[in-house]
Amino acid sequence: MAPDPRPVKLEPRLVQRIWGGRRLEAWGKALPGQATVGESWEVYDDASGSARCAGPAPAGAGLGELASAWGKGLYGEGRGPVQGRFPLLVKLIDARDDLSVQVHPDDALARELHGADACGKSEMWVVLEAPAGARVLNGFRPGTTPERLRQALADGTVAGLLNTVAVRPGDVIDVPAGKPHAIGAGCMVAEVQQNSDLTYRLWDYGRLENGKPRALHLEQAGRALRFDGVGCGDGRVQAMKQRQAWGASEALVRNAYFSVERWTLAPAGPGVHLQAGRLRVLVPLQGSLRVEWGAGGAALALARGETALIPAAAAVRIDAGGEGARVLCVELV
Repeated sequence: MAPDPRPVKLEPRLVQRIWGGRRLEAWGKALPGQATVGESWEVYDDASGSARCAGPAPAGAGLGELASAWGKGLYGEGRGPVQGRFPLLVKLIDARDDLSVQVHPDDALARELHGADACGKSEMWVVLEAPAGARVLNGFRPGTTPERLRQALADGTVAGLLNTVAVRPGDVIDVPAGKPHAIGAGCMVAEVQQNSDLTYRLWDYGRLENGKPRALHLEQAGRALRFDGVGCGDGRVQAMKQRQAWGASEALVRNAYFSVERWTLAPAGPGVHLQAGRLRVLVPLQGSLRVEWGAGGAALALARGETALIPAAAAVRIDAGGEGARVLCVELV
């Protein structure tokens, strides 16, 4: 593979979940049969494989191969791979039913419980679709203690200890490691997180899978949960728009691992010019994009729900379609 870093479109991994649905079809995903698909992993790199390049080239190459071929041309001078793997996982999630009440470990606990190669899981959500009355659960309510949690586990009232957050499309929720949470029925979200799939279930509403209750992870969850300011609060992000020549930008979440912005590109505007130096992930949420780079006029078209990786070595210009566009831009920190 030639060491010529350029933007690439990535192929997703579709993951069936008991709580999933079929709405990802409307976001351009080819769902199998009548399966209930809960997640489309847009950017991923784990022991079972990594996101592969759908074009323009090198078609079929995975993230690991791109990193080997492009070196610092992929990551730049900042954060690179974690334990040899791409450090982020980006998903689209379709929650037809309530997800379990769960919590994720931080880096230290992940390594202690799962080995030196494990990492924790801090994440954030951008609500894409939500019917009237939709809600998520996020963070303990004030006054919650380990003793109250033990009683709630015994009598099945765990969900009542969490903040109920009414949501509508466009809302942003921050979920650091240690904060209990659950996506509610009817919500569809874009999720940006550390590259980890470590989830400890606290409560699953007595739901059955293949005729049996799904496993809970109470001991691990008890060690991961935070009862301080990290574990409390509803995590709602109040983002302020800043006018730009090309439209508007919103800084959504920035933590030790990633930063996420949401851009609104005006139709027939001057486009966004991104200088080389930082690796970026782009996910159009509304409208379509054209990403151009190089002196030869090479370009990549992105439709809603598709995902592109912009390597650090590539300077690009991003234009919206005739109706404008809204896009998530994720950067490594």
